[in-house]
Amino acid sequence: MNFIIKLIASALAVLLVSYLLPGVNTDNIVTALIVAVVLAFMNSIVKPILILFTLPVTILTLGLFLLVINAIIILIIDKLVDGFMVTNFGMRCF
Repeated sequence: MNFIIKLIASALAVLLVSYLLPGVNTDNIVTALIVAVVLAFMNSIVKPILILFTLPVTILTLGLFLLVINAIIILIIDKLVDGFMVTNFGMRCF
């Protein structure tokens, strides 16, 4: 039950981000739920492997390289899920 609540919260966060940021687009709520499921999988399986491989850089940058790892995971999800598109990570809100 707790996992389903986290998935729904993640899907709502994806929809909110796609509404607020001009570089992120989501087709519908089903796509947001699929993105949330793939994100949960990537965070549990792929992210620890990426952190292990980039540990020296992460230590050197005092953990700031983890933001790059998160961006890489989002870009991988962009390629895997149809209907979810991230054009850039630059902030062009103004």
